[in-house]
Amino acid sequence: MGVQTLSEKIIYLEKRLLDPKVRKSVEELDKLLADEFIEYCTSGYVCNKQETLDSVPDNKEVEIVPKNFIVRSLAQDVVLINFETFNKSTGVTSRRSSIWKLIDGTWQLFFHQGTKVRE
Repeated sequence: MGVQTLSEKIIYLEKRLLDPKVRKSVEELDKLLADEFIEYCTSGYVCNKQETLDSVPDNKEVEIVPKNFIVRSLAQDVVLINFETFNKSTGVTSRRSSIWKLIDGTWQLFFHQGTKVRE
């Protein structure tokens, strides 16, 4: 991979998290998620990093298509990204927000929230 802007890097990382192979890999997710990671799921459930890693065996292979990325730098080491996804299995569109932090020289997902779009 060549030289990337910060926006390109964060978009790349978000797309990795949507990759079914990464979603089924405890090792990959462990690298991408900050130890303090929290997610507000579309179901309303709140989970942390360990709960996310523990749920990996239950992850189904679904194709999630992302679009409309907006990346904003909140601080030198903190980035907010907003985007939409379409789940091809369920037909659900969601709006998503993530906060990425630069931790020990590596960008890691610190917070994520997904909200279903009303039809």
